[in-house]
Amino acid sequence: METRELLWNVPGWAEVAMYVGAAVAFLMLATDMARRIGMYRRGRPTGSLEGTVLARIGDLVSNGLLQLQLARDRFAGVMHLSLFWGFVVLLVGTIILVFQIDFGLEFFYGRFYLIFSFCMEVAGLLFLGGVTLAMYRRWVRRPDRLTRRWDDYYALIVLWALGGTGFLLEGARIAAEDFPSFERVSFVGYGVGRVLSVFAGPGALQTVHQWDWVIHMAMAIGFIAIFSYTKFLHALMAPAGIVLRDRRPKGAMTFVPDIEEIERVGVGVVTDFAWPDLADLDACTRCGRCEDACPAHAAGRPLSPMQIVLKTQGIMRAWLDDDPDRPADLAGLYDQIGDDEIWSCLTCRACVEQCPVAINQLGKILELRRYLTNEGRLTGSAAKALESMSMRGNPWQLKQKDRLAWATEAGLEVPVMAVLQDPDDLVPGAEPDPVDYLFYVGCAGSYDPRAQKIARAVVQLLEAAGVSYAVLGEEETCTCEAARRMGEEMLFQVGGTALKETIDQYRFRRILTMCPHCLNTLRNDYPQLGADWEVVHHSQLLMELVREGRLPMPAAVPVPDAAATRITYHDSCYLGRYNDVYDAPRALVEALPGAELVEVPRHRAESFCCGGGGGHMWMEVKIGEPVEFLRAGEALATGADVVATACPFCKIMLDDGRKHLEREDVGVYDVAELLVGAL
Repeated sequence: METRELLWNVPGWAEVAMYVGAAVAFLMLATDMARRIGMYRRGRPTGSLEGTVLARIGDLVSNGLLQLQLARDRFAGVMHLSLFWGFVVLLVGTIILVFQIDFGLEFFYGRFYLIFSFCMEVAGLLFLGGVTLAMYRRWVRRPDRLTRRWDDYYALIVLWALGGTGFLLEGARIAAEDFPSFERVSFVGYGVGRVLSVFAGPGALQTVHQWDWVIHMAMAIGFIAIFSYTKFLHALMAPAGIVLRDRRPKGAMTFVPDIEEIERVGVGVVTDFAWPDLADLDACTRCGRCEDACPAHAAGRPLSPMQIVLKTQGIMRAWLDDDPDRPADLAGLYDQIGDDEIWSCLTCRACVEQCPVAINQLGKILELRRYLTNEGRLTGSAAKALESMSMRGNPWQLKQKDRLAWATEAGLEVPVMAVLQDPDDLVPGAEPDPVDYLFYVGCAGSYDPRAQKIARAVVQLLEAAGVSYAVLGEEETCTCEAARRMGEEMLFQVGGTALKETIDQYRFRRILTMCPHCLNTLRNDYPQLGADWEVVHHSQLLMELVREGRLPMPAAVPVPDAAATRITYHDSCYLGRYNDVYDAPRALVEALPGAELVEVPRHRAESFCCGGGGGHMWMEVKIGEPVEFLRAGEALATGADVVATACPFCKIMLDDGRKHLEREDVGVYDVAELLVGAL
């Protein structure tokens, strides 16, 4: 019957050494993992385990087993999937052999043996192919983003050696047994055996097999023993990170309860991180995808999301190796990570979007910002913007009474909630009729001349479509979105609570915003303050109105510049990556008669930031090249006549970039302005 003798040609001393070595190796692995888990548990408690088990399992399947995140890079996806699935099948096959050898289970015969052998052969080829592709990528293509540490090379060499000695072992056995016909299912080993038989007789083949077995087993045991000290650790921690990652809306920051009573806001020492944030540090594979996607890094600023993770990981590991019971404030977090690194972040979320192992680099940076701001280490124009938010209700340092000037100075009679729903104007006991939309204009739309044009365009379109709406007028204050992302959590909670109480006075069906930053905060952050509103972006509502025929598009040239027909759309980070709104703005551009949509190479989830997020509208950054110049250059390189946006910050930043590049011939317009031009 088709089978083979397990541990054939293996001397007794080698078999004993295998069991002893394996026991020691697994003990070393278990001991180190227990120490690491103890370190993780010293992190802050978290509610990140909230969420359905099915959702977490689905995430594990899609990004752990199928690795869809990795597949965005086709070469890396094929490489890693081959290596991963080859390894998994070989591991399962090894476990089957253990059961057969040590538990005497009688199933390693006949058809099962043939199918098993064939599957192991295919898995071995996939495994070696994946490792070979990884070697080619690291040593021939040599992308700049890849690190070059000892264990990067060790990992590839030991994996290739394990795969190679495995096939050599199989080939020597098959040849020494005089090529049983059924072993043809092991097609690689059978071929290796044919080659070996040319150079060695049966006795020499047995010697080759015996020493190759010893070397192969020693490498496998060594692989297990130092597994957690090398980058192989990610094979355990990446799936764990995927399962354990925070399930709050991806646009929401963590909430700080009892903020007035706590001593330290944010992360001052490594154990201030939530424990899943400590655990996912060990999931990092140093692939550099986050660094490659980071606009601040591309602009020459001293930020690499990968280095933030690795520096924090280094502090945690040094602490673990030294004395994990010593006081946490000796960990020296800010000795390793500079203030300029932390403030360079644009909060665009590209790093999180690109990470294949579910590390939240942005969340860590935002917690570091909270600490710096609480310690008074945010200065200059950014600090003045925060002061203005607190004192005047806006970061532009302008007067609250001018909140409606964008409408009144243009002769627009905009309905105001306080007037529409004044209880004194109602029949006693009656409730005011709700408006369909509370139009939250935002600080940019209220005060910046370029953004004011967007607000006026939105109002014109709402009135043209007969939509019931009203604004807060002078009662409107800043959502404090930028304050929160600059680390001023207290201002966010105080200002946000006051704005929520103002909004809750009135009756409406949905909140309409024209700023993705306001959208994200009202939709994802304010529920932490008790809000329960439906919030939509103006591009989403306008798309609905166009499709319903309430904003019919005439057969005319669609944009303010009569010669323009080619339009490229820039994805706002807070609209796209934060809230997954990609199609609505594009649908509006495509609805414009005569317009041709041309995409920027980096678009949708891969979009490159305009440079205005994370409070950078008000920060004085003198390091590197302005990000808006880079993004404007990409947009202009498409040959478009118009750059379309759906965010006032994006419009302002790209307009500055266009002017710097001396391309006044290209217009920068919000999609609402383009629709008004068409109507």
